[in-house]
Amino acid sequence: MKKLLKWLFILILPFVLFDIYKGICRYRTHSTKNDTMSLNTLSYTSKNHYWHFPLNSTIALKNEERAVVLVKTDTYGFRNNPILENPTLLFLGDSFTSAVNTQDKDTYAQVLINEGTTLYNAGMDGTGTCHQAYILKDILDHIHPQIIILNFYLGNDFYDNFFGPELQTLKNELDLKQNVQCSLSNEKKNSDSTSKFLAIEFLRHIKDFLLSYSESFKLIYQRVSPFFHEESDMLYYDRSEIKLLAYQEKSPDSDIKKALNNTIDALQVIQKIIESYNTKNNTHVELVVVGIPSKAQVIKSLREISNFEADRGAVAFSNSLLSKINFDTPDKLLADFCTQNNIPYFSLLPTFRKNAENEIYYHFDSHWNWRGQKIAAKAVFKWLKESGFISKSIQPSPFSGLKYI
Repeated sequence: MKKLLKWLFILILPFVLFDIYKGICRYRTHSTKNDTMSLNTLSYTSKNHYWHFPLNSTIALKNEERAVVLVKTDTYGFRNNPILENPTLLFLGDSFTSAVNTQDKDTYAQVLINEGTTLYNAGMDGTGTCHQAYILKDILDHIHPQIIILNFYLGNDFYDNFFGPELQTLKNELDLKQNVQCSLSNEKKNSDSTSKFLAIEFLRHIKDFLLSYSESFKLIYQRVSPFFHEESDMLYYDRSEIKLLAYQEKSPDSDIKKALNNTIDALQVIQKIIESYNTKNNTHVELVVVGIPSKAQVIKSLREISNFEADRGAVAFSNSLLSKINFDTPDKLLADFCTQNNIPYFSLLPTFRKNAENEIYYHFDSHWNWRGQKIAAKAVFKWLKESGFISKSIQPSPFSGLKYI
């Protein structure tokens, strides 16, 4: 045993010394900077079939540009400060909507507020439409919006719905008779997607911490990670986006078909939640869906799919489907779903393609940056006005000066 520990020590010592050396270099480089802010690791609290940020908290994070972002949360664990009761808009969505990589004043939600409307942001990282149905059911009686905007990320929300929570509990509460269920595959039915997400996030934060502070770990990770990429397609969302782009209705992939069916089911349940709320309160809350494209879909490049370069089999896998790949497919599928269910749909794909040269996404982070969020917000606001969802008399704020094509 002692001999084993000795050899482990000898093996690890060079990496420790290397990290100490790099740490000293980093300290000397930044020692003149007055940066006393304590940065936090983003954490989540599990709830009924979804998760949220810690309640009533302020979390300091750094984005890809190394700017410090303060994320302030409310009593429900969403990014709002303060809570706006009876807002015009209520946001549902994933990390594009919560926008933890962006200062409050520049987020998608805040730019819409700057335009003169009011908004409650219930966006939450890593959620799909199935999770968002549970979020909506929990908060709708407390927030009382006029319009609910479901921001659907066309890059991986179909994937999230493949593994999303079952909606049987909601169906029972709503007395939903028709066969609407966001079901999981047999081998996944007993798994808890919330626990899975929290576990993955915990491991990801450890990895990010080591990547930030250990140069030796970074070198090892960059060389080893390609060998451990998931080969099973729907178990890794990067591959699932490639499969979604190649989806053929006449010969559908079974996993993608299940993801699409789950998405339709979740949309129908959300409609039922709103219908029940309207009946109970004698109101007319409306649902609209906004399609958020991925960077790969905007510039039509498979290499912009997350981890494509790190996946040794990605090129061969995509080449096997190349003749079927269409970067408009996810947008078209969601538009068709919304039409079939009488849900107004607005796609950001054309707007983003017109603005692709403006660097609207981060280089490494797959999310849009502050430019992308402002362009998205102004396009959505314009569509809401032109479609008659909000009053044309609302005057834009002087703080919202970004132009888009």
